[in-house]
Formats: sequence, structure tokens, C-alpha cells
Amino acid sequence: MSNEPLPEDTGSARTSNIRKNIFIRFFLTFSISSNLSKLSAMKQSADSIDSLNGIRVFSLIWVLFCHIFLQIVINMPISNPADIVRTSERLMDQYIVNGFYAVDSFFFLSAFLMSYHMLNTCEKRKGRLPWAMVYVHRIARLLPVYAITILLSMYVYPLLGNGPTWQSTWQPMYKACEDYWFTNMLFINNFYPNSIEGCMGWTWYLANDMQFFLISPPIIYLLYRSWKLALGLISTLYAISITVTSAILISKDISPLIGIAFIENPLEADLMNEKYMSDIYIKPYARIQPYLIGIIFGYVFHRLKRDNIQIKIPLVVNIIGWIVSVVLMVVCVCFQYFDYHNHTEMSMVSRVIYVALLRGVWAIALCWVVFACHYKHGGFVSEILSFKIWMPIGRLTYLAYLNHFLVMLIVMCAFTEPLMYNSALVICVFVGIISVTFLISFIASLLVEFPVGALFKLLEGKLK
Repeated sequence: MSNEPLPEDTGSARTSNIRKNIFIRFFLTFSISSNLSKLSAMKQSADSIDSLNGIRVFSLIWVLFCHIFLQIVINMPISNPADIVRTSERLMDQYIVNGFYAVDSFFFLSAFLMSYHMLNTCEKRKGRLPWAMVYVHRIARLLPVYAITILLSMYVYPLLGNGPTWQSTWQPMYKACEDYWFTNMLFINNFYPNSIEGCMGWTWYLANDMQFFLISPPIIYLLYRSWKLALGLISTLYAISITVTSAILISKDISPLIGIAFIENPLEADLMNEKYMSDIYIKPYARIQPYLIGIIFGYVFHRLKRDNIQIKIPLVVNIIGWIVSVVLMVVCVCFQYFDYHNHTEMSMVSRVIYVALLRGVWAIALCWVVFACHYKHGGFVSEILSFKIWMPIGRLTYLAYLNHFLVMLIVMCAFTEPLMYNSALVICVFVGIISVTFLISFIASLLVEFPVGALFKLLEGKLK
């Protein structure tokens, strides 16, 4: 009798091997060595734009530094508050009180990368896109880690210390997350509750970014099909943003000056900040301009790549481009200097320019930085932004953004005696917080973020 297996036996063995293979791959998704190699990889793809990694990392550091400074003002016992006011009065310190543009850099980068890669995909697939998977990928990338961080903020972080302001700081956050966690999971926490005092209030950025993302694929696809129609739509959205933001600013008499300039009147400062934050700062109609510019700029890069256009920038043009870009950025950051310095209220015209126009100006200036660096006309700026070390650090920026505020609150609430505010204090606190934040992000990426991503890919392959 022949010992050859029957056909059905062969099928059973193949099924068994497949199941065994999936079982092994499931456990390999939690391999620390495998995830560490993914995290530390420094090989760029052919479509990559090296300078973006540096911009991403420096923007996050800027965000963290500004948050730490503001929390020192709010939560730490300071014996010399007048010196804090003088920080807002100094020209060289405007990057601290106007560090909000770092968030606009993230909006620009998010849109630019999405537009560029989606258009390249459309080109390769002749206009056919897996629309459902575009959205599923995004949600699977953000939501699991986000949910775990919320749980940690409620049940773990509050147990890691104590201090005179500990309960008054962590209890409201626990209550807000208990009541409003679902708004974070739905990415509507920039609308409900209408305040940054909701669950993990700093995650208003994620809500905006997701809302922008939801409307982006159709716009980018329209760019692929008819750039003229798409440009008209984007211009209309841009004009609506300026109009709505200006109208709310004027009708509600909102000032964008942050409260440290009026620390001698804390109640007035709190009311001013609350109005500006809840009605303007965290709303998508006020923040979409850099995102729209990023979409257009991604299309420009796509066309240059598709048409194989060689860019050679004359020296004079390059110098002028960098001068204009730097001047625009300095104007954005220092626009409020005279009002802070003189303790005067901004005129309504200045408010409209600052709130409704300058975010787009910042993104335009950033376009030149990316463009010049990518085409080898960035000099030392390109060298710095393109360091390969920014690649693994850049992969930690999402987790670092989620966790930095929690680490910061632990540190700030632990102080029991008033401290003397000075630059050394800010730097020491900053270095400590950012070090712990990236350590936590490093561990979480190996144990949570990369395994979740690998599991999703495994499930996606199984469904196919």
C-alpha cells in the first residue's frame, strides 16, 4: 500500500501549518528585540524627506518646553512671580510665550505627509484607493495607545507621588476622564466639553488632527483628479477659516495674550485664557490653515517627483528664500512683543492678524525650509534636521506628546515649598521631565505601540 498522504490530509497539514505560523507570528509581535530593531531602524525609504524627522522632534521639544514653562507658572509655588512677567517682556523670550506655532508645525507635517504619500499611492494604483483601510489604519494607529494612556492617567499616574496640590490637580482630571473619556475616543473633545479642562485637555490637538484627517482623503483624491477644482475647494476652506475665526474674535472681544502678562490680576487672566482657548485656540476652524497648506505642498512635491523635475535654486534666490522664511517666522513669534513689553491690550486689527492669519504664514515659511533642505540648499540647517538619530526619536513623538503632561504634573505637584524662578530652574525641570517622558515613551512603544501595529497588520493579512 502507498504511504503517500491523501489529498485531504495534505490540505489538513497546510491548514495546521498556517495556524501554527499565525500563532507564532502573534507571539512575535510582542518580541522586544524585534520591536527594538523597528524602533531604532535608520534606513530611509526612497520617498522619504529627511528633514521632516528633525522638524518633528524639535517641534515636540518646543511644545514640551512651553508647556513646562506654563505649568511652572500655574502649578509650582513660586516666590518671585514678578520675574515670570518679565519673561514675557523680553524680546529673546518670545519663543516661550509664543511657542504655540510648534503645534501648527505638526498640523503642517501631518497634512504634507498624508498628501504626498496618498498621491503617490494614487499614481501607482491608477487612482484606486482602499478608502476604508485609509481610515481604519489611522484609527488603529492612534486609538489603542490613546485609550491605555487615559486609563493610566486615571488609575496609575495619580498613585506615583504626593504634594500640597496633588489632590486638587489629579482629582479634577480623574473626574473629567470618568465623565468625558468617550469624547476623546470619538475625537470630539475639542468641542465637548467646550474647554481644555476635559479629559487630558492637551489632547485637543489629536481631536483636531483627526477631524482634519477625516475630510482629507476626498480633497487629496480631488487633487489627483483635478488640481484646479481641489485648489478652489481648499481656497474656499481657507477663506472660511479666516472669516469664522475673525468673526468670533471680534464679536466676543477675545484677546490672545496669555495670562502671565497680567499675573497681577489672576482672575482676569483666567477668564481671558478660557475664552481664547475654548472659542478659538482648540477649534478646527481656527487651526486648519497650516493643514490646508500642507496638503497643497504635498501635491507640489508629488508633481515634482512624478514629472522628474530637477530643482536647481540659484544662490541669490536661495539666500532671499531663507531670509524671507526666517523673517516670517520671527514676525510670527515676536508679533505680540510690544503688547507684552508695554502691558497693553492688543488692538483688534492685531488680534485678527495674529489669530486668523499668522498660522498660515508660519506654515508657508516652513514650506521653504522643507523645500530647500530636501533639494540640498539648506546648508547647516539641512544637516541638523537630517541627522539619522531623529528617526527613532521621531517615532516616539506621539507617545511623548500623550504622556509628557502627566509626567509634568507629577513633578510640579510634588514641590512642597516655594521656589525662586530663574532660567536654571526651568532648564533643570525641563531636562528631567523630557528625559522621563521619552523613557516612558520608549518602554510603551516596545510593549504597546509596536505590538498593536503588528497585530493589526497580522489581522489585515488574515482578512485578505
